[in-house]
Amino acid sequence: MSSHEVLVVGGGGFLGRHVVQDLIAKHARVVVLGRRPLDSQQPFQEGVHYFQGDVNDPESLSLALKKASSVVYLAQTNYPGGGAASVEQEFEENVFRLTRLYKFLYKQDRLEKFVYVSSGGTVYGEPKRRIPISETSFEMPISTYGLTKLVAEHYLRMLLSDSHIQCFVLRVSNAYGEGQNLSRPQGAIGHFLKAAATNHAVHLYGGGAAIRDYVYAGDVADSISRCLFALGKNKGVLTYNVGSGIGHSLQAILHEVQLTTGVSLKVVNKPPRAFDCSYSVLNIQKISEQLGWVPKTTLKEGLEKQWKWTKDLLG
Repeated sequence: MSSHEVLVVGGGGFLGRHVVQDLIAKHARVVVLGRRPLDSQQPFQEGVHYFQGDVNDPESLSLALKKASSVVYLAQTNYPGGGAASVEQEFEENVFRLTRLYKFLYKQDRLEKFVYVSSGGTVYGEPKRRIPISETSFEMPISTYGLTKLVAEHYLRMLLSDSHIQCFVLRVSNAYGEGQNLSRPQGAIGHFLKAAATNHAVHLYGGGAAIRDYVYAGDVADSISRCLFALGKNKGVLTYNVGSGIGHSLQAILHEVQLTTGVSLKVVNKPPRAFDCSYSVLNIQKISEQLGWVPKTTLKEGLEKQWKWTKDLLG
């Protein structure tokens, strides 16, 4: 990959920084495009070029894409249950902006690969059976966030399925790890660890019975790299689940967090939320067989890494 350049759109975010770090470790050349000025308190590794700009601005995009042969798209402006954004705003930010980018990329002869990071935790909705969900399962999102992800996926398949660009859609489960945005209520693990570090109570929705699939962000980054490094040229769009393949209830996660931190957390029970599925665990057999990817970080190891980072951040 050292002879190729990868453009990471949204590389300044939580998952994006793990992706950039993984690509640099694998000797790829990396360019990051973000809408905000680069935070001087969080510089990138040496060799990473950062451009401030918008994917829908042809000048910014052309400059960032100047030598890139691959694009990883991680940008998003909302999250499940994210609050006041209207349906129209969510579609504008998470679908229409992306579709305009697709049309631009379609014309780039030099571009070889495109990876779109979708959501395995929301596009499927509530499954009929409590078994790990495969890529062929019926999709019925119960949140606007999940709906925008699914619509973006389908538009990608429609526009780029017969193009020269090899496309990958990665349906990622609940990613956690260092760098998680602790100002958002999204992410139970980050929420619980922050509470442990600051001596605050945690909110447990629906009694903590909901079962989720938690995957370490560094392992997600490796799955993206494997798409970019994959040999061969498959026509169409390849869709993969990316998760641990193991389900944990929120109660179990709370217990593991307390073991990791040594802190007994006060719990405030809340009623279940309409946008939460009761079960979401991904079947990862397809990506394991086709790309050789398996998550390497256990939940215990990932919690220890994120706990150390959280303590360092919050003092």
